Amino acid sequence: MKSKLITKLILLVFILTSCQNKTYEERINKTKLIEGEYYSELNSQNGISVRENKIAFFEKMKFNSEDIYEYVIVDSILTEGNVENKIGTYLKRTDRKNTLYTKFTKLLDSTIILNRNNQSEEFKLKTRIEFK
Repeated sequence: MKSKLITKLILLVFILTSCQNKTYEERINKTKLIEGEYYSELNSQNGISVRENKIAFFEKMKFNSEDIYEYVIVDSILTEGNVENKIGTYLKRTDRKNTLYTKFTKLLDSTIILNRNNQSEEFKLKTRIEFK
């Protein structure tokens, strides 16, 4: 009886020590979006407006004040033992009530591709023409 208990305890300790501890963490990415309007390649009346640390998705060239969020770009990191792997980069939007995450498929200076509603949507920054 005691030998079975000792064997089970040794087996349990072996199993617990052989399991690698997986942890997920969110790290702020230093990338900031260029201020301006990014228009959807699917529908040019839809897009994203970026000002300082604020962002809003617009449809039919309009958005409401409740559509404005503070944003930060974050990396999702999986740590297994001593090995860190970046799983993805996300747009994190927050307001007083919500925190929303949208995964970047691609993030360049003037092009953003986001995974929205289980499909990729591309947004391109439109520069303003200034007359002098």
